[in-house]
Amino acid sequence: MLDEDDPKIVELIRQIIEDIARRTGGRDISGVSVYYASNVVVFENAGELRTVGIRALRDRLEEWLREFDGPIDFETSELSVSAGRTIAFASGLRHATGMNDVAEKIDMWWRVTICFRRINGSWLVTHQHSSVPFDMSSGTASIHLEP
Repeated sequence: MLDEDDPKIVELIRQIIEDIARRTGGRDISGVSVYYASNVVVFENAGELRTVGIRALRDRLEEWLREFDGPIDFETSELSVSAGRTIAFASGLRHATGMNDVAEKIDMWWRVTICFRRINGSWLVTHQHSSVPFDMSSGTASIHLEP
């Protein structure tokens, strides 16, 4: 259970999430990885039902980044963070734009929830959940919705 939010930790978590976005857009997989626990559990929009462990996360990130050709603009917006002494969680919207490997524009939004634990003095992502709304009648993902 979280106590009252600690403003310093809330700001630190925001900075970590911004750095993850910057490093993702820069294709810096090693730089992104330093923020994730070795046993992280990730629920992604595509691929398997879940990804477990830092190696699997790195592999999935490499696979996703290969779909882009050229620069990637990757950001997190409408971020809400709650943080206590040992746990923190954040939710917001993620947005990625760029060109794919067949010269088609990618411009997609999705929801994200990120859970952190303070482990040996470092704030690490232990769980991340991404989701895309979908049209229930067609089963089609609604990746072009905008806030």
